[in-house]
This record gives sequence, structure tokens and C-alpha cells, in this order.
Amino acid sequence: MKISLGNFGNAVAQPSPRINVPNSGAMVGEAAGRLAQAGESLGAVMAEKDQVQRRADAALTMAQLDNDLHDAHDTVGRQLASGDVSASDAITTYRKQVQDLQNQRLEGIDPETRKLIEPNVVRTSGSLERNLQGLVVKRQQSDIASSLNNLDEQFQRSAMRDLPNAITNYSAAVDQLGPQAGLTPAQMQKAKQSFTEKATYNFANATLEGAAQTGDLSIVRAAREKLQGPDGEPIDPAKRTALITKAYGYENGILAQNQRDADKAAREQQARENAATDAYNSAFDLMSKGRYLSKEAISDLATTTAGTKMAGAAQELVKGQAQVAGFASLSLPQQAAVLERGNAAGSDPNVGVNPTEQKVQEQLKRIHDESVKAYKENPWQAAQERGVIQDAPQVALNNVQDAQSVLSQRMRDIGVVEVAAGNKVSPLQPDEASQIGRLVRALPPDQQASALAAFGQIVGDPDRLASLAKQFGDKDNVLGVAMSYANAKTTQGRYTSELILRGERALKDNAITIDSHKETGWKGEISKTIGDAIPDQNLDRASKQAAYLIMAGMAAGGDTPDVKRAVGMAIGNIADQRDGSKVPMPYGMKEDTFRDRIKAITPADLAAQGAVGGSVFVGKQAVPLDTFVKQLPDASLMHAGQGRYAIKAGSGIVTLSPGGQPLIIRVPQ
Repeated sequence: MKISLGNFGNAVAQPSPRINVPNSGAMVGEAAGRLAQAGESLGAVMAEKDQVQRRADAALTMAQLDNDLHDAHDTVGRQLASGDVSASDAITTYRKQVQDLQNQRLEGIDPETRKLIEPNVVRTSGSLERNLQGLVVKRQQSDIASSLNNLDEQFQRSAMRDLPNAITNYSAAVDQLGPQAGLTPAQMQKAKQSFTEKATYNFANATLEGAAQTGDLSIVRAAREKLQGPDGEPIDPAKRTALITKAYGYENGILAQNQRDADKAAREQQARENAATDAYNSAFDLMSKGRYLSKEAISDLATTTAGTKMAGAAQELVKGQAQVAGFASLSLPQQAAVLERGNAAGSDPNVGVNPTEQKVQEQLKRIHDESVKAYKENPWQAAQERGVIQDAPQVALNNVQDAQSVLSQRMRDIGVVEVAAGNKVSPLQPDEASQIGRLVRALPPDQQASALAAFGQIVGDPDRLASLAKQFGDKDNVLGVAMSYANAKTTQGRYTSELILRGERALKDNAITIDSHKETGWKGEISKTIGDAIPDQNLDRASKQAAYLIMAGMAAGGDTPDVKRAVGMAIGNIADQRDGSKVPMPYGMKEDTFRDRIKAITPADLAAQGAVGGSVFVGKQAVPLDTFVKQLPDASLMHAGQGRYAIKAGSGIVTLSPGGQPLIIRVPQ
């Protein structure tokens, strides 16, 4: 900027007047005159130099003051930008600084010089103030724009609670403050659109996230459907697509989690069902053995079965505890009779049963089935569990004498066990029979036979002996066969079992030569001789095996093998019947004696053997015993054990009741 120096005297220095040297007299006069003129010129020069100095000082002051004004302008501008000075105070602050600068710089300046400097200060400070006012306006616009930004943030937050109202309020704020912030209409529209997109996106995203956290598939789907509908249109297409994709991801995640939860729940429920079933079965097993559940057991059962399929069954089990436990302690025939009466009542329209009674009947049927199975597997353990006998511990056996002692002890209680089981049983438990079998097998054949004979004498009853033989046979087939003949002797007084065991040893040692031809060999001849005399296939196989081993024993002892004699020793002599079938007679009995024994049977004998009520039955037809015994000698018999026979009646057999148990006659030796 050009600084005006003002008009500080415009006289131009002129050259001194030329001096003419006069004569000396004149020269003295002239010298005195010139001296006076020189004094006047010196004063003028000194005055001019003073004016120049003042002008120089004024110029310096103006330059310094000009810089000060610009510095003040820049300082206030920076303070305005930084916020140290507000827009409303900026001009006032600047003016005060200008005044302070003037006072400082113009102090000591004479009034005339001050008058010359001040107009320049006014021009410069005014120009700078106008420029500063522009900065103030921009600052005010910036502050308003900042306020709009703050409003954007606040309305974004309020949009999470009320999106439509937040959009409306923000748009109104932009319309009102946008011009003051220096925004053009296009910028204002863009700001409103940006807010709407962002607020809508944030609202939709928060809604989606919240829905996902609930794990509720329907809420997530509803959020996704809103995104795909008009509510999602304000969102930027790319962001909208991303949200929709995320929504599908959440849906699939929830579906997968639901499936995992369902699988887990199913496993846990199945575990509860299994535990409930086990608890029910344990309680049922106790009750099926005649035991009563304690209060603690009932409480545990109720807790374990609650919420499972077994809850109802457990309730019915406990309700029928007295009846069920009492039923379990009955003998198998008594249980069967109770079930038969229950079935008959259910089939009688005049009696009938209610649902509770039917459930109890079903429980009783299961108990009966379990009891039948238990008595079949181990009658002694079954009887002990059901309170029939007090104690029947399984005994460790070390020698044959231990076995004989146990057999003798068991024979004292065997009758009670047989009543409960409904049939004759072995005096040994299965594991005990296995131990005895191993002990016997360690002896020579003749001592084996003696041991079996001793067992047979203790047991006595053929049915009990057959049960014991079956136990032996389950582990050792030949020993079981030999046990079946424990009490049988040959005409020479030897034990039949000894022949069987010697025959087995001879065959194993290849000590004898046998005819193995199918038709003419020993087995073929034995099979033809026995024919269909034994209807029970197991007994038929055992009898044929016994006859075969007896023949081998004969050969090993130096005797001539005889099929007829071997069969007679194994099953009894075979008699032919009128219908063409065969039947074995009791050991050592001849046919005429056998027929005489049949003829000698009386109605009283049949009554003693179970034919009570004065009649037997052919199908549903009752036949009086008096009439039946007259027809008996001509009837065809069916082997039912040594010396026992069922009576054929057409395609069936004679029974004690319509469709009931068969009539079994006994023919003593």
C-alpha cells in the first residue's frame, strides 16, 4: 500500500545568489550585507530539514501502524476460527485493538501530523474490518452448520424411538437453519436425504439386531419384510441389500439354532424317557416279586417319571401296588387262575371291567409273564425274590460230597418252590449245576455213573431228575443224557448211565468200530426201531443219542451191540398201537404187563391224577370217567415222560377241562 506522506512544505531549494566581488570598501559593505543574508538562509535550511524529519517519522509510524492493524486483523481472525473469540465479539475486539494501537503509535505525535495519519488509519482499519466481518459471517455459518450437525446426531438418536417424527423435525430444522448456515437449496435437500437414509438405515439395522437377539424367527422375518417393502426404500440400495442379506443370515442362524435346541431338547427328553422307563421297570420288577415300594421309592418314581410317557403308567402302578404285589407272591397256577377270571369278567357283558381294572389286568399279565420267565430260568431265585422261600443262596461246590449235601438241603424246600412254579423243578440253580457237571466230568466213567446215581437217589422224582438232567445238558449234552438214566440199571445191575459214559469215551478214543451206514448202521436201526414213539423232538433226539451211546458202551465192554436192547434201556420197549403208531413202555416192562396195567386203571386213579368233577373232555364234549376207563384199553397213547401217557382223541388229546390241560395217566413199573 502506498503511504501518503502529506504536504510538509513544497518549497524547492534554490542555488545561492551569485556574489560579485566589489572593491574592498564596497567589499566590506557588501560582506556585511552578505553575512546578514547568509544568516537568513541558514534558518530556512534548518526549518526545511526539520520538516523532512517529521515526514520521515510520520511515514515510519504509519507503516508500523499499518502492520499492527493487519496483525490485529489476523489475530482476531485466528481467534475467531479457533473459537477463542465468538463471532458476536470479533468486531468489538478488533475495534478495541485498533484503538489501542492508535493510542500507542500516535502518542507524542503533534496534532498536525496526527491529523494527516488518522485518515490513513481509518481507511486501512475499515478495509480490514470489512474483511473481518466476512470471516465473522463464515464463522456464524460454520457455527450454525455445526449446530445442524449436532441436531443430526440428536435426531439420529431420537429416530431410534420415533423415526418418522425425527425425519420431520430434522427436515424442519434444515429448512430453518440451512440458509443461515450458508447452505444452498441443493445442499439442504442433500442433507435431508442423507439424514433420512442414515436414520432409516440405523433404525432398520437396530431393529434387525434386536430381533436377532430375541431369537424369535417371526420378528426377524418381519424386520426383513419391512426392509424389502416401502419402509426400506429410503435406504441406500447397497446398504439395503446388505441388511436384507444379513436378515436372511439371521433367519438361517435362528433356524439352525432352533434345530440344535430341538435336537438337544429331544436328546434330553429321550434321556428323561429312558430314565423314567428304567425307574418304572425297577419299580415294576420289585412289585412283580411281591415287594412293596417305600415312600422314598414312590417319591423318586414320581419325580423321575414326571413329564414323560411313563408318568401315567407309574401312577397306575403305584395305585395298584397292593393288588399287584399280592398277585406277584401267588404261585404261577394261582396267577393264571386270577388272570383267567379277569379275562372272563372282561368278556362277560353282565360283568365287564372299567379302564382302571383293565390296566391292572394288563399289569398282572406282565407280572405273570415275568414270573413264568423267572421260574423257568431259575426257580429257586424266583421263589426267593417273591417271598416263597426265605433263603436259597447259591453255594460254591468243591466236590461231589458238597453237591450231595446241597441236593439234600434243597429237597426239604423243593415242594414249596414247585407249588409256586406250577411244575417239578431241579433242586439246583443253573450255576450250581454247571459246577457239579465239571466235578463229575473229572471222574472216571464208572465213578461218574456212581455220582449221577447218588444224585438220582437223592432227587428221586423222574420229573425233577429230568429238570436236573436238562441243566447238565445245557452245558454238557452227554452228561445231561446220562443224568436222565441216573436211577436206571441194566439186568446185570450196572447203571445205564455208565454204559452211556463208557460209550462216549470209546467213541472219542476210537476204541470201537461201528457201522455208520445210514440205513443199516446203528443210528439208522435205532431210528427205525423208535419210529414216532416219542412226539417231543428234544426227547426223541436225546433217546436216540442215548441208545446209540449205550450200544457203544456195550461194544466197549465186550458185549454184542443189540439195537432192541439198547432202545429198551434208553426209552423202554416199544409197543405198536392199533392206529399204527408206536409208544414206549416203562423200563423193563413187557407188552402184556403194560396192557394189564392200562386195564387196571380206575376212575379213582384218574381223579387222583387231576380228573376231578367226574368227567374228562374230548374237545368240548364231556366223557364220564366210568365210560372213559372202559374205552381206555383200546385208546392210542402218547408218550409224556417215563411211565406217563396222554390219550389221543382223533386229532387232539383228552383234557381235564374244555381246551384245558391234558389228562396224563401214570403206568407204574
